[in-house]
Amino acid sequence: MLNHQYGQWGVPEFMSDPKFQEYVFRQGYEPALQLHWQQIRDQFPEQVSVMQEAEEMLKAFRQQALTTDPEGEWLVWQEVKKVLDVPTAVKRRILRRPALAAAWIGLALLIGGWLCWHILSHQQAAIVTTADEKGAFKLVKLPDSSQVMLGANSDIRYQPSWNRKGPREVWLNGDAHFEVKHLNKEPQRVTEREKFLVHVNDVEIEVLGTVFNVWNRNGKTEVELESGKVKLRMKDTGKEMILRPGEVATISGRELELNEEKSDLVLQGPAHDKLYELNNTSVAEIIKMIAGTYGKKVVVEDTALLSRRIDGVLPLCHEKDLLFALSGILDIRVRQTDALTWVFSTAE
Repeated sequence: MLNHQYGQWGVPEFMSDPKFQEYVFRQGYEPALQLHWQQIRDQFPEQVSVMQEAEEMLKAFRQQALTTDPEGEWLVWQEVKKVLDVPTAVKRRILRRPALAAAWIGLALLIGGWLCWHILSHQQAAIVTTADEKGAFKLVKLPDSSQVMLGANSDIRYQPSWNRKGPREVWLNGDAHFEVKHLNKEPQRVTEREKFLVHVNDVEIEVLGTVFNVWNRNGKTEVELESGKVKLRMKDTGKEMILRPGEVATISGRELELNEEKSDLVLQGPAHDKLYELNNTSVAEIIKMIAGTYGKKVVVEDTALLSRRIDGVLPLCHEKDLLFALSGILDIRVRQTDALTWVFSTAE
């Protein structure tokens, strides 16, 4: 027999009921809950509109909170619950007086809305997101004067000002060349504020003062150290690796491995005017880089071209500079057939 208390409930009771909250937020995952509340609707058809209103209000709170972060969602919901968690006897007295009930619900909405606005505005002000222009590289100067050459189709997030007590932290999506400002004076005693952390997928890169490259494409990450020292740590397994100058680490899934060979393609820093250095690099490797960096498909009409190898540099300020340089170095004709496809053919 279903509980007849549901027939007396108003919007606040449904909103504050844990079982109803679970039903609203886990629709499609708990068949038993779906059946339970459908039976309630069938037994108390006059309550359908009340339940619908409670569901919409809960989803509104949830949606506002989800636009921030998990912590923001929790804070909003805790404050709303303070209003909703009124003793049942008190709520019933309120519900018998429509004006008070409306005011009470309005107060809950006001609190939830204000908290969402407060958290949203604070969160948006606390994060700087810098992305490259389409197909171009971008130089980013961080709050501590460290410099980042951001690769094409990449972005980096960081706090606009860094806590003097906590580590310097950035979140990278894509490729970047880092020149990190050195703060530590005593190598045997490193404080939190002297650390520089780069978060890439499931990897944390810990730095002091270092020059290094990060490649992050298609779920695979490569870290190449030019100078200094970095420590890599897998967030899920805790596995760590120390890199020394000239070494390259590859992270794929849960695997962290040290490569024996140095990467052919090196993303140069600001002083090198945004260049890729080619060290006996095959055209096949360059095409792979183009696909990953610019999101382009490259069609090679003469497959013999793929095995050719090149030394030198390629300018990457813009994709047109790259195409011009390649056509001259390889003595080929490069044409664009559509927005995403380039064709390499023998020059006529």
